[in-house]
Amino acid sequence: IFRGISYWAGGNITSLSDMPVDPVYTYTAANVIEGKFTRVGSSRKTRYTVALVSWNDPDDFYRAKVEYVSDDEGIQRYGIQQLEITAFGCTSQGEAQRRGHWALMTSRLETGSISFSVGLDGAIALPGQIVRIADPHRMGRRNAGRIKSAAGRVVVLDKAPTITVGDKLTVILPTGETETRTVVRVVDDSVTINADWSLLPVENAVWSADSIDLVAPMYRIISVTEKDGLVYDIHAVQHESERYKREQ
Repeated sequence: IFRGISYWAGGNITSLSDMPVDPVYTYTAANVIEGKFTRVGSSRKTRYTVALVSWNDPDDFYRAKVEYVSDDEGIQRYGIQQLEITAFGCTSQGEAQRRGHWALMTSRLETGSISFSVGLDGAIALPGQIVRIADPHRMGRRNAGRIKSAAGRVVVLDKAPTITVGDKLTVILPTGETETRTVVRVVDDSVTINADWSLLPVENAVWSADSIDLVAPMYRIISVTEKDGLVYDIHAVQHESERYKREQ
């Protein structure tokens, strides 16, 4: 029993649990069709602040009990918004508390969804996985693009006006995996990193950069729909890894 999803893809049943993991891919205006992202926020009615969690108490012949869980910060902002949960297979009061906190933190912190269309990049990330989305219109400045060339530890970007020493440079390797290195030198559009790549990036590979004051947000993919002409529509929801700490 775990929080997660299972789905049929590629002739196999795939399961993914809701647990801390690293992003598997990066989507930017450079690899999204027309650089267009469509965003929708959750309804205020779904931002729950109180959870009533039903669980089975083994010390009382497994009779159903109800555990009250509250989110004080959420109550101050949204008032009492009640959610009733049946904790399947739960025989621990502590676990009932954690399930309630998960539901409340998820509804309060992960309030946005995003949709966009891509080409073959849509065949890489799968539902349930975490991706980074660098949208310059939302972030206020451009911090992603495509690589002109790479040799050793020097990467020439299409534009690097906001990258400084100490930033984290993430690139998509020829394998489709992402890798991050620390920037140690910047000269015009040439960026030098602190360690070799496991595989040298190729021309036109996607890059993104995170700094102290600006980090690309993470999203969890909900669905990937294949359209005509090798176009994929992706729908994802906001992912806040900080909530794992708050659920304890």
